[in-house]
Amino acid sequence: MTAGPQVVVVGGGPAAAALVHGLHRGGHEGSVVVLAGEGCTPYDRTAVSKGLLTGEVPAAPELFPEVLTADVVRHADVVEIDRAAREVVTGDGDRIGFDRLVLATGAAPRVPPVPGLDGPHASTLRDAAEATVLAERLRPGARLVVVGAGLIGLEVAAAARVRGASVTVLEAAPTALGRVLPTAVSEVVLSRHADEGIDVRLGTPPSAVVSSSSSSGQAAIVLADGTELPADHVLVATGVAPRTDLAAAAGLAVDDGVLVDERLVTSDPAIMAIGDVARVRAADGTTTRHEAYTPAMAMGQHAARTILGEPTRFVDVPWSWSDQLDLSIQVAGWPDRADRWVIRGSAEDLEAGLFAFGVRDGRLVAATGVSRGRQVGRIVRGAQALVAAGLDVDDAALADPSTDLRRLARTG
Repeated sequence: MTAGPQVVVVGGGPAAAALVHGLHRGGHEGSVVVLAGEGCTPYDRTAVSKGLLTGEVPAAPELFPEVLTADVVRHADVVEIDRAAREVVTGDGDRIGFDRLVLATGAAPRVPPVPGLDGPHASTLRDAAEATVLAERLRPGARLVVVGAGLIGLEVAAAARVRGASVTVLEAAPTALGRVLPTAVSEVVLSRHADEGIDVRLGTPPSAVVSSSSSSGQAAIVLADGTELPADHVLVATGVAPRTDLAAAAGLAVDDGVLVDERLVTSDPAIMAIGDVARVRAADGTTTRHEAYTPAMAMGQHAARTILGEPTRFVDVPWSWSDQLDLSIQVAGWPDRADRWVIRGSAEDLEAGLFAFGVRDGRLVAATGVSRGRQVGRIVRGAQALVAAGLDVDDAALADPSTDLRRLARTG
């Protein structure tokens, strides 16, 4: 008999890894089983669209290998949750009992309903195996077309240019990076891509992907005006959708994510959800999903504390970063909630950095920035603390480079 509750985790991403690590550090006395369908132990997924593509990282670094051992991580797909029996069922028919079940099933790439985008000339990028295949295609002179000018799409574009490939990026929206950056910042990023020879076309969705009839590429991307772009490969980077099928089939509350409360508990008190799949309820009654590495890790750590008997509210302010060419980009908070932006810095001095602070109802809700080097981190991380404090802010103080935002958050 186990000395504590059996915890079963479905999914092997960073949220799951942080959960197991947190349980280990907290002295959890029960058993822990991680059911990871990817066929490998949890690893640092930030390398997928960065170092694995440029070749700077030869293999994705494992996360917490000292606790995520072979007797903890099982390579099995879960096909059913039997809530009445408190068991999960694997694809091989095994039934594994749980006292506490944690869903960390992540998200899957969204592929627009465009003919050919799901065909042999196109791929998505979500895991290390896909990154390895894509990296082999990014050879000098190869033609890559990226569909989607979000963070992942532009990271891939930058990596492809580093490898010597020719890159065209197609974005259906009139702006790039629209979910995370205001125009003042995104235009700086696009300008740097243009300087590197990356052709970013806004307001230009593909109409189809077809096999090429010429020798100039393996495929051709057809645009609305009939123009054809030759390509050796097409990378689809148009966002992700939470993997909620398992939860929905089990009767859990689902709405573009598995609905969880402030403790990350689902509509079943024995089941939690963390990472990209979880839609968290905030104190103001709104809900949100976090699609980034650091919030996933924070959720895993928080879920561990809940299981260990410390059921506090999850109040983490999301933060993410992106390295593109020689630029470092950081985002904290919720850019989609901002109704206006306050600018600090200048596009002409990226050593010092350009920053945009999102304000709503007089309070800071988001901070974004771009710089050469790591200067951006000091400002955006400081602003993250101010977002968490929920204080009223003064536009002049935000715009003033001499204002220490972290100190402002402490003093209120």
